[in-house]
Amino acid sequence: TFSCTGTNLELRAEGAPTDFKELHLHLVGDAHIALRNIQVLKNGEGTNLLVNSTVRATNGSSASGWVAQGNHWASYVTNSELHLIADGHGDNRPNRAELDCPALTKGQRYEVRFEARWVSGTPRLIAQTWDHSIGDSFLIPPPPELGTPGRKNSGWFAAPPPQADQLRHSPAVPRSKDTVKVTVKITSTTKLPPGAVNLFHRPDSEAGNRPWQSKPMVDDGTDGDEIAGDGIYTATLSEYRANGQVAQFYVEASGADGVNTRIPRRGADWPAMFVVDDRAVPRDLRVARYIISAYDYGAIGNGNTPKYEFRFPRLSNHYFNCTYIHDEREVAYACEIRGAGSPWTRSGDLSRSKIKLPHDRAFRDHTKTTYDNDADGGARYHNRLTRYWLYLLGDTVNENEFVRYFVNAYGPLLREEVEPVGNEFLDRAWPRGRHGELYRIDDEWWFSDAWGQSSQDANWVYKGTDSSIRYRTEWMKRSNEAKDDFGPLIQLFKLISNDKTPRAQLEALLDPDSLAKMIAARGYTGDWDTFVMHRGKNAYLYQRPTDHRFQLLQWDSDL
Repeated sequence: TFSCTGTNLELRAEGAPTDFKELHLHLVGDAHIALRNIQVLKNGEGTNLLVNSTVRATNGSSASGWVAQGNHWASYVTNSELHLIADGHGDNRPNRAELDCPALTKGQRYEVRFEARWVSGTPRLIAQTWDHSIGDSFLIPPPPELGTPGRKNSGWFAAPPPQADQLRHSPAVPRSKDTVKVTVKITSTTKLPPGAVNLFHRPDSEAGNRPWQSKPMVDDGTDGDEIAGDGIYTATLSEYRANGQVAQFYVEASGADGVNTRIPRRGADWPAMFVVDDRAVPRDLRVARYIISAYDYGAIGNGNTPKYEFRFPRLSNHYFNCTYIHDEREVAYACEIRGAGSPWTRSGDLSRSKIKLPHDRAFRDHTKTTYDNDADGGARYHNRLTRYWLYLLGDTVNENEFVRYFVNAYGPLLREEVEPVGNEFLDRAWPRGRHGELYRIDDEWWFSDAWGQSSQDANWVYKGTDSSIRYRTEWMKRSNEAKDDFGPLIQLFKLISNDKTPRAQLEALLDPDSLAKMIAARGYTGDWDTFVMHRGKNAYLYQRPTDHRFQLLQWDSDL
């Protein structure tokens, strides 16, 4: 059993009680944790104040049950257990599960109590009230013995299934006159009979429910196959000729014992895609094209509707399936894309976006990147100039590049592709960089059920408590999430908040030279919308693993 206690301070109370009298749960990374007997108890005893705690709401109302949204959308309830499933960092925005607790009273002491078991992923759970006055960070330990190495288990097969690799369609971006060839490398310990390898395909649609068609793939030197018996199976598609049309496909290979292998691995749920585009593409810059289904694109713009069971509000951080095509030649399937931007700027499209590539398909040693639409306007050089000046001052900055950007056949748009501040960036800049402590600085936000919003600037003032719950919303952990260690950060706040702290003691923890460089560069440009100027946001704070000193990292100098 896990629990935490605290006094309901109602640090914020906005809107109706159903807006601010809530319990929130979220995970800190890709994970699955099962919970049961979730309770809020007055003084730690008596009747559970949570109603409908064993129900998942599909109407968007947390009075009806748990509303799980954003990157927690896949959560479900079964056998009175809430299975909390996340595909990214949770937060107190839409990326969490919430449930009303209307009986909460200001000034009263409560206990939050539950049972939990780890299923997979990052074993860290955050439980907190809407106003952040009650809550804690919980480590849900994995069991000491995982699996049965060396022994037969439920995954045993008499013979290994066929292995599928090197899936490819060509041309990468076909024109309406082109027949598309799909090839895949199949390796098998037994000879596969004709019809064992099949290509499944269908046209994209708004509803995402068109029936799949199939055709056999061959390795006999016919029907577009180049060399018989080389393990490269081939099929051709002439069904997709309309300019702008998106097609979906995957390959399934059947082994002798009936065990199937699919590529992409999730098959129909996460298919490969291509788009027909007859236009000539400008080649003055590198071209980045992302192909996403109409159904998923609809979720980005209209995901807070009954069609999607209210799972994807505007600030959802769930990544959707996409295919990435570099320079109209190189293709990567099973990539991921989502909208990006703050509550001030996020739109219901992919004007700004974040991308994840499969780890075996890294591009220039990176599996994550982000796109910003500043390049389309008068602020296109603001970030670049700030980064360049910091670079000249010897500070660490992101790599960046202007690109021609397509979503399906929409484009080309001018975008700036930027290396995110994350583990790959940290490893490039410092030895074992990801082992440092990284925090993203943003406004502290509160949201109503109808997505009204209020905020206050982040600051580095000690709040009179060492509880990470009071800091984590505006100082968002972006490395070592499982450890979830806010101790060094809170110690820094204590030193800054104490006007008697000796300068040498503070500078032993906060690098003054790096701080001065950031203030000089962002101050000279009038970049007011950042932590060292007039706004408590738009930067990262990083504690280096090399000397354990903090420094600021640049982000978002577009104003």
